[in-house]
Amino acid sequence: MTSSRWPLGFVAFTLTSICTSVQAQIIPDATLPINSTVTQQENRFQIDGGTPAGTHLFHSFREFSLPTGTEAFFNNSTEIVNIITRVTGGRVSNLDGLIRANGIANLFLINPNGIIFGPNARLEIGGSFLGSTAESLLFNDGSEFSATNPQAPPLLTINVPIGLQSGSNPGAIINQSNAIDSNGYVIGLQVQPHQTLALMGGAINFLAGVLTAPQGQIQLGSVGSNEQISLTQASTGFAFAYPGVRNFNDINLSQQSKIDTSGVGGGAISLRGRQISLTDNSVITSTTWGNEPGNNILIEAERLRVQNGSSISTATFGAASGGDLTVNTSESIELIGTDNIVNIILSLFSKPDIPILPKDGLLTASFGSGQGGDITLTTETLTALNGGLAFTAAFADGMGGNLILNAKDVNIINAGLMAGTANLGTAGNITLNTQTLRMRDSSVIVTVTLDEGDAGNLTVNATDAIEMLGPLELPETKYLAQQSIGVGATALTSEAYGNGDAGDLTVNTRQLTLNNLAYITASTIGTGQAGNLTVNAEQLQLSNGGAIESATMGFNSGGNLIINVSDTVEMGSYPTKQGNSNSIITVSTRGASAAGDLTLNTRRLMIRDGGRISAITFDSGNGGNIDINASESIEIIGFTPEESDASGIFASVQPSTNQNLGNGGNIQVKTGQLTLENQAIITASGQGKGNAGNIDIQADAISLSNSQIRGITAAGERGNINLQSPQIQLRQGSSISTNSSNRNGGNITINTENLVGLENSDITANAVQGNGGRVVINAQGIFGTNYRQQENPNTSDITATSDLGAEFNGTVELNIPIVDPTSGLVDLQEGFVNAETLIDQRCHPGNPQRSSFIITGSGGLPLNPTTDPLSSDQGWVDHRFSDQQIYPNSQVKSKEIVEAQGWIIHENGTIELVAETTNSRPNSSSIPTPSCPEL
Repeated sequence: MTSSRWPLGFVAFTLTSICTSVQAQIIPDATLPINSTVTQQENRFQIDGGTPAGTHLFHSFREFSLPTGTEAFFNNSTEIVNIITRVTGGRVSNLDGLIRANGIANLFLINPNGIIFGPNARLEIGGSFLGSTAESLLFNDGSEFSATNPQAPPLLTINVPIGLQSGSNPGAIINQSNAIDSNGYVIGLQVQPHQTLALMGGAINFLAGVLTAPQGQIQLGSVGSNEQISLTQASTGFAFAYPGVRNFNDINLSQQSKIDTSGVGGGAISLRGRQISLTDNSVITSTTWGNEPGNNILIEAERLRVQNGSSISTATFGAASGGDLTVNTSESIELIGTDNIVNIILSLFSKPDIPILPKDGLLTASFGSGQGGDITLTTETLTALNGGLAFTAAFADGMGGNLILNAKDVNIINAGLMAGTANLGTAGNITLNTQTLRMRDSSVIVTVTLDEGDAGNLTVNATDAIEMLGPLELPETKYLAQQSIGVGATALTSEAYGNGDAGDLTVNTRQLTLNNLAYITASTIGTGQAGNLTVNAEQLQLSNGGAIESATMGFNSGGNLIINVSDTVEMGSYPTKQGNSNSIITVSTRGASAAGDLTLNTRRLMIRDGGRISAITFDSGNGGNIDINASESIEIIGFTPEESDASGIFASVQPSTNQNLGNGGNIQVKTGQLTLENQAIITASGQGKGNAGNIDIQADAISLSNSQIRGITAAGERGNINLQSPQIQLRQGSSISTNSSNRNGGNITINTENLVGLENSDITANAVQGNGGRVVINAQGIFGTNYRQQENPNTSDITATSDLGAEFNGTVELNIPIVDPTSGLVDLQEGFVNAETLIDQRCHPGNPQRSSFIITGSGGLPLNPTTDPLSSDQGWVDHRFSDQQIYPNSQVKSKEIVEAQGWIIHENGTIELVAETTNSRPNSSSIPTPSCPEL
């Protein structure tokens, strides 16, 4: 938070000026060609003379002060347009009386040493008023009317003034005026309708001071040393700009100070300074009545602080639009209230037909058929504390204004941003663009309708992160929805309480964190349509009661909830004083209309410690569907620390006093690895009369450990389960079940390669008062579990039974390929071959004189010497292993291969295959089939 630092010199000057009694001093300085004359008549000081130049009348005084109850009367001719007055004597002007002029003349009062308007200071002039502590007034011909160099030759001009030139240390301007008009209204310093009231100088300080310019404009400009302010003619007097100003000074409104341009067509207000501060119930406002549109409020500074019951506002009570409120600061905007944000919200909602505007912050409103003004905030850092608000509203037929916030950092602590309607008019939209949004301690950003009008849309764009931290304990107020959703929680929400529709809510960020009963919700309680809720993020973390919800509790359908998280969704809970601290993502209905659908797309989903994704119906409306796509994995583990609620994915029909007939929604899950551990649950259940939804899961692998996938019905039907995964494993008492108490059991279909059920893990489609369901398992293999007619607490079972008897049992189909252990074996001949019959009996040992059959060398045996003899053209095959080293191919060019035409038997018995030559005659390659007697 930026702290206020007021210059010590300025504070000392202020206190000294207030405490010092002043004397009536209106003394001309005799520096003009035609000098001013002052005549005192009791409490009135009449000012005549001065130097005219066309429609200008110039006055110059050494001192210019008015004690309480006195009057300074400029007795000008009615042809005069501008009365230009300077104070040259070096003393502050203390003005606590009436300043009056003739006709419609504008009055310029320049005193570089300072100007103080006392509590009784008043204006009675026909034109605009400019009070300035600049040292000179500039004209378009290059001349100037200087209060610091009055002895220079006068160059009085008939040209229009174009600017103000500040000196080395411009004096302060203090306004304490709270003068009352004849009707008893506090008007302070006031100009006529459609005129300008401007204060331009160094530091500007309001101490219970009031400025009013009905249908006109009020401009405050606080500049530093040696700066130039431009001045131009405008339809309502003058307009000021600061094109070359680099150093500004401070503007402070305190002690119920007020700046007001309200009227039939509200006027414009512009403040330009370094730090602008409103405190102690001070107000800047512009309200329009009738058919004239209101004008705008513009605040430009390095820092703006609005605190302690102070406000800046525009409003319309007629058919015309109200003015816009724009704040541009280079450093910060601080909105610091005086009340708990919960009390402010309850006061707004308790009696919507009797509008009670918040008194802290920045406000625009429509109380007629005209559209309320927009609020646009541009800053580096916005901080809202303790009931500080930026709020747009429609309390009649007109539309509410939009709220646009552009800031690098936004910090909201027990405060809020709101856009609402309490009648036929449509509420405005809220658009927040930031890098980081931090909300805590019951803070709210909300669009809401309390009646026929529609609520606006809420869009939050945070390029870096959104961090929402709620209170650990909620106040004792009405809950807006189930599961710890209520007034007092930190919330981003779009809500419809009447016949109007809620707006859409969109959140775009990199990192979204919701903790300690912080929530994002789109809901309807009346007959209106709930808005859609969309969250786009890279990371999403919900813990300790953090929630994202789309809910309907009325007569129209709920909106859809779409969450797209490119990386990881984490959900968990921790103990709180309130006990139930489930982190939830949910769509729900408590009325006759259907809930919206829930879609979650992410890479990885982790649900722990009682975290829940749910679609719930409590009445006759149908529950929404759940569609989860996690490309990598889903992990669901454990339960809340007090062991009251399991982690899981739930589509349920809850019992109610209305005998609900609403059907539950379906659950569809697609992921890589699905893991459920330690009592985790995926369930589609019907505890009322409505039918339960179906569960459809597609995964690369499914693993359950002491966990359940189940469909349960009490009086309704269905609750079917369809699983498709190559690998499914159930351990430690896990179950897949579609059981029913008063109706038929549901159906289970499993398509897998391997199903493993161990340690009393069951697959059941049982019924108590109805027929058992149907279980169909298509698998390559089932291990550890088997079909049984009844469940056995000591085994893993597959059942479809009914307590009514065996004839009411369901069916179990196990479709597993029949495996033949002999498949793939080669059939052998029934008769074995006698090896002796394969030996030629003519080849037997005998007379050594006879021939013999000798096998040597390459081992080239025929496969069968009888049936497969060596043919005459069969080559030689060598089956021996060579012990010769193998060398890589050489690069020597191969010789031409010539077919052998014969062989040569060498002396050592070796045989060489050769081509035909003239020197020798090779043997023929024809090999006759030998017989042993011939050898």
